[in-house]
Order: sequence, then C-alpha cells, then structure tokens
Amino acid sequence: MSKKEGLMRMLAFIVFKPSICKLLDGRFLAISLENLRAYCGKFWADDPQKRLELLKPKLPNGKYPPGFLGFAVNMIDLDHDHLSYLTIKGHGLRETLFYSLFSHLQIYKSKAEMELAMPYIDEGAISMDGGMIKANGLFYLRGNKDDIVRFPTTLGRPTTPMEILEIQDQMKLLQWKRERLYEDILREKTLLKKVKDVYLTKQEEYEKILNDTYQDISKVLTK
Repeated sequence: MSKKEGLMRMLAFIVFKPSICKLLDGRFLAISLENLRAYCGKFWADDPQKRLELLKPKLPNGKYPPGFLGFAVNMIDLDHDHLSYLTIKGHGLRETLFYSLFSHLQIYKSKAEMELAMPYIDEGAISMDGGMIKANGLFYLRGNKDDIVRFPTTLGRPTTPMEILEIQDQMKLLQWKRERLYEDILREKTLLKKVKDVYLTKQEEYEKILNDTYQDISKVLTK
C-alpha cells in the first residue's frame, strides 16, 4: 500500500468508524447514495479505478505546485468488488459518496509546501505531516511528532489479470441491468393490475346496469 492510499484509507476510517458496531439510538446522520448530487464530468481514460478527471492546480509556468500529490477523491483505492456498485442512475461510489465527502480536497507532501500553494487551493487541502487548510481559509498547522501519519504496507499481494477483471465488470453490469429490468417489470405488472382492477370494476357496473335495465323492461312487458 502506498502512502497516498494509506492516507485515504485513514480518512475513510475516521469518517465511518464512529458508527461501527453501535446501536442507532436517537438522531443520527445517514447518506443516501441515490440522492447525492453525483460528479458529472469526465473520467481518466483507460483507468480501472474510474478516477475523476479534475482540473489540477498549475503555476504560471505550467507546472504543478511543489508537493502536490493529487486530489483526495482520486487517491482512494477501491476494492475491485466495490467498483461495479452502481446507483439506479448508474453512478459509482467514487462519483457519489467520496466526491460528496472530499470534492476537490488537495493532498500535499508537507505543510510548508501546502502553505506555498495557498493561492491554488479552493476547497481545502491536507498534508502528509498533519497540516490542514479548510475551504474557508481556516488553518490547522501546529503539530508535533505524534501528528506524523504512518502507513501499513502490503508485499507480495497477488494481482488479478485484467482479462478476468473485465469479465467480472461485464458480469456485474449485466446483473445491474437485469435488476433494473426486473424493477421495470414489477412496475409494469403493478400498472397492469391497476388497469385490470379498473376494468373489472367497470365491468361489474356495466353488468349491474344491464341487469337493472332488463328487470325494468321485464316489469313493463308483464303488465
């Protein structure tokens, strides 16, 4: 695991840990992926992780600010099993949940480099040594040795061949389409049942009218 990935795993842990293994009692916050305003831009070309194509900060000379590592939303390494999780509208976790949490949050190597890049930070930034700048210009820069972020590493982790990953993605996409089709069928069945119920009600009313009319005519003829 790289330092960048470790940092974002730590951020995700901080965000979600307070709600793990606790009873929901009283008021609490919940995130509805279906109702989040999803990222509507482009994605990195040929990227299995489907990272967002965000506009990176650039100096007048065309280079990136020193120490700039990227955007937090793109530094999260999603497990492959989670990449194909889609909302009903077809949006994934990165462009809904993580974009809502991190937006254009920038990551820098050090607090010093982050401070120098202030003119190019619009929606906040954090540094690998514990610095933080919020979008409203609020600074969290004082720190000590305990603020240094340490990351676990993984060695010898086997990688799945790209062909198998593509097949798995296709299967999950087909499964997603099947679920949407099943939901459409259920809606059509519900509408059909309503139409049938209306038809049967009208039929009963019509038959009652015919029966009443027949009885009235029969009474007149028997006189």
